[in-house]
This record gives sequence, C-alpha cells and structure tokens, in this order.
Amino acid sequence: MKRLLFSVLFVVLTVGVSVCFVGSAFSIPASQQKCEDDPVTNTNDGVYQVVPGSNVQVYNGTLSRICVVTFSAEVNAEDEDGVDVAYSVDFGPCMPLGNSPEAFAGGEDESDGPRLATHTNVSVTPLGPGTHYVLACFRPLDLDESYTTSATLSRRCLTIECRTQ
Repeated sequence: MKRLLFSVLFVVLTVGVSVCFVGSAFSIPASQQKCEDDPVTNTNDGVYQVVPGSNVQVYNGTLSRICVVTFSAEVNAEDEDGVDVAYSVDFGPCMPLGNSPEAFAGGEDESDGPRLATHTNVSVTPLGPGTHYVLACFRPLDLDESYTTSATLSRRCLTIECRTQ
C-alpha cells in the first residue's frame, strides 16, 4: 500500500512541477489566420486595395498587446515595378504599420515581362484592449515609369499573433 501511495504521489508531483514550470503549447487560433488561393489583381498604380478574404480577428481582452502581423503571398508583378503592402486595422484606411517594411516586390529581373515570386511581410504593431480586425492591402507601383502596371496576388496567408509579456 505504501508503494502504491508513493507512486501516486510521485506522479502527481511530477505532473504538478511540469505544469508549473514548463510553458504551454501555443497555436494560432482559427480567427487569427486566413489563407486564400484565388488570384486578385490591382491595376491602379499607387492605390491600395483590400485583399479579399484576408481578414483576421484578434481579441486582446482587457490588455494592450504587441502584435506580429504576417502576410505572405505569391506575387506576380511587371518587370521593374513594385508592390507595397499595408494593413487596415478595424476597417480604417490602408496604411503601413509603424516603421515596418512596405515593399513586397520590385527591382529588375533577368526575364522580360511579369515574374512570380513568393514574398512575406512581417509588421509589428501595438493593439489596445478589445476585439480588432486586420485586413491586408496592396498596391502596384510603376517604378519604371512605363505608365502600365499591375500586380496579382495568389496563394496568400494573413496571420496575427499577440502576446503579453
């Protein structure tokens, strides 16, 4: 009987110490991630367009949190043209988050015509208490002044992760 009691006590103690001192697993809830496959094209030079289906929601409870927003997509842009990424927070205007990078694609390519490449934008922003909605936006930029520009995004994912330290 003592051996059984000792074994049970050992297991309870081991599990208790593990729960207290080992971090729990963290995963991104479904409302904080959204992926789409259908292509979306923007031909308006310098004009942001919300990326359809790229809306995520985060609930911060009663705390302000620092959030990491990640948007990744396959980008098809004209040679020597660029694509900027911005975000709409709580359905406000599309704008870059803080001092985060904006350029998604651009520069010269060895081939003529459009090119397809996967790009990722990571932005960090504080969000206050409550529920917030974040949407990805993009705009083509006519960097070579050819007066023709377009950008197409396909296979894209938007995620947001907020943590309090």
